[in-house]
Amino acid sequence: MRLPRRIEDIIKRKDEFISRREVSLNKSVVRLQNMLISKLTREIIPMLDIKDGKIRNTLRNYQLLQSLDRVYKDFGTTQRLVFVTEIGDTARGLTTLNKQFFTVTMGAALPEKFGRILAATEKKMMTAIGIEGGKILGGGYLDSLSANNELIASIKNLMSQSVTSQVSTKDFITGMNDLITGSGEQPGAIEAYLNRYAHDLYMQYDRAYATSLAEEVDMKYFVYVGGKIDDSRDFCVAHDGKVWTTEEAKKWKEWTPAKGTYPEGYKIKQKDHNAVPSYIAQYDGYQPLVHCGGFNCRHHIGYIMQELAEEMRPDLKKNIEK
Repeated sequence: MRLPRRIEDIIKRKDEFISRREVSLNKSVVRLQNMLISKLTREIIPMLDIKDGKIRNTLRNYQLLQSLDRVYKDFGTTQRLVFVTEIGDTARGLTTLNKQFFTVTMGAALPEKFGRILAATEKKMMTAIGIEGGKILGGGYLDSLSANNELIASIKNLMSQSVTSQVSTKDFITGMNDLITGSGEQPGAIEAYLNRYAHDLYMQYDRAYATSLAEEVDMKYFVYVGGKIDDSRDFCVAHDGKVWTTEEAKKWKEWTPAKGTYPEGYKIKQKDHNAVPSYIAQYDGYQPLVHCGGFNCRHHIGYIMQELAEEMRPDLKKNIEK
């Protein structure tokens, strides 16, 4: 039995929503990169000690490295605001979609106190990603993400090398542009940095939020949904489109390809069928219902009522009767 269309539709809307929000975040990041290069061009380049078009190897130029901290700190204030807006809007949108999902899934079984449960869970999840009262919490996840210490370290390194090598101002500006805004198919520094985290942040927020709601309303069955593509991991191929219980999910930390059931003709990608895949074994703090198939996993956890779970997977009813 397939998942009911009304549930499939909401999951599809989640995918489409996350894709749109990723595009929106990327556009904001490109604007941030251009803003940073403009700021550095205005506030750092004119202060350089230059002779015959080349940056001199002088104490003054090395001291300018300290000015980079000030410039980047000012830029960071704008960057944090953008992150709060983009990621906060995405989190609230996913909250709305999850409300619709549980309303449709639970139907008449939806508790009268669901509104209060929803509000409490939203507050908990926003705190989890580091937002409170529309502001970034110091020391929280989003605070660390928006700080992006990798970028300021790279900028300082480039400037230090440019001073030591006494490169031309033109080459220094070109290098700065390539680093911050990208070159050719190479993305800019902030863009590349967020590409490693944004999709996972959105998907994990969605799964964690759904799981928190499911725990509040005592739902223990779900469908692993997201489809399969050519490079889908063995774990995702083995679990896609099937009904599972939260108890079964607890064992995913020990899952190996040998334990999976696959579509006819599928060839397991991992060489050692009896080893826990690295995308699970080496995932720091792996939580099955939040991280699923590991980094960049595109699958959702769709919680369903026991009756539907038993219809889709009859052996569950047999196990309960035993």
